[in-house]
Amino acid sequence: MIVPNSDPTFRNYTSKQAATYAAHRLSYPAKLYDTVINHHEKTGGQFNRVLDLGCGPGNATRDIAGYFEEAIGCDAGESMIGTAREMGGKTKSGKDIVWVIGSGEEFTGLEEVGEGTLDLITVAMAVHWFDMDKFWAQVAKALKPGGTVALWTRGSTLCSFSPHPLHKSPH
Repeated sequence: MIVPNSDPTFRNYTSKQAATYAAHRLSYPAKLYDTVINHHEKTGGQFNRVLDLGCGPGNATRDIAGYFEEAIGCDAGESMIGTAREMGGKTKSGKDIVWVIGSGEEFTGLEEVGEGTLDLITVAMAVHWFDMDKFWAQVAKALKPGGTVALWTRGSTLCSFSPHPLHKSPH
């Protein structure tokens, strides 16, 4: 079992620290979003609801929300969600993004999420904070059939949903 990092750094940010973080957090490349959206579409994914977990002040949530009818940004940090709410954001249909305080291990219990309601779940630069066994159990409950989970971090320009071409199977 992978134990999540218990460092409460972002959970304990003040409103001012969260706003500073949001102002200096770089956006992700458009190619990343294109890759996620193209994969989701090609595999039969729908574009009704997206949940961005570990969203911090919502920078990635705002980027991906424009593809969906409804979007939810979820973070364990109260000040991060407060900053996300102040910054706002709209979905493809013009609805406000919904911002909630919650974790990557218990999100199906949130009133705004529920079971079998999500088309896409994204986690940008936050999955290392999660208890992965609990996270995947929640994903299994929340994701619709044909839905997509997209997890990413920085450090590589490779965007791939299949094994790396240089990977050789032992079989």
